[in-house]
Amino acid sequence: MMLGCGGPQVGDACEDDTDCGEDTLICDTSVDGGFCTISDCRPGDCPSEATCVEFGSHESYCMRTCSSSAECRDDHECIDDRTASASYCFVAD
Repeated sequence: MMLGCGGPQVGDACEDDTDCGEDTLICDTSVDGGFCTISDCRPGDCPSEATCVEFGSHESYCMRTCSSSAECRDDHECIDDRTASASYCFVAD
């Protein structure tokens, strides 16, 4: 499991919500290895290491920001899909 400074952060691996520490972070288990995130976010809702990304018309999640894939977990890559305010780590295809 990857843990950020000071405890779990958006984008860290997890098996369940308790691995994500804070009450606001949940574990998205639909991703291999899990993914600590905040669901139903709006721009400005996410912690400083993350950006809010909309996946479809009614789904949004805080995703870890990045400038290159080296900043992401081994099984993720840095995505710039131009719909988010910043590039973010997501599962590699």
